[in-house]
Amino acid sequence: MLTSRQWRYIRFWIIAIFLAEILMLLLNEHLPFTYYLIAAAFSCGLIFRVIRVYPGKDEPLILDASAAGIALFWGFMARVADGSGWRFLLILTSSMIILPHLIYIVGKRDIE
Repeated sequence: MLTSRQWRYIRFWIIAIFLAEILMLLLNEHLPFTYYLIAAAFSCGLIFRVIRVYPGKDEPLILDASAAGIALFWGFMARVADGSGWRFLLILTSSMIILPHLIYIVGKRDIE
């Protein structure tokens, strides 16, 4: 059973994914840029965590690093799929970017 705090984090990520995927569907011709922007955001979070100015709770650095890496990979794949229908498959699988965060949230019982 998940705690109420875990559910709040999961709800946040589900809403974020839903909104991001709607935007990606609407702006699908700019998909590589979108993924690179997501990678930059997670990279900034990683840098802030490393220099200890991140406003949130400490989490393993691998979470932001892996999310940034996956987003970069999806950006590269979006360039490869540019103009084809395959880009919509990338959009529908964008939730893979935050999968490490979700695994951490579900596996960590004492999230505060």
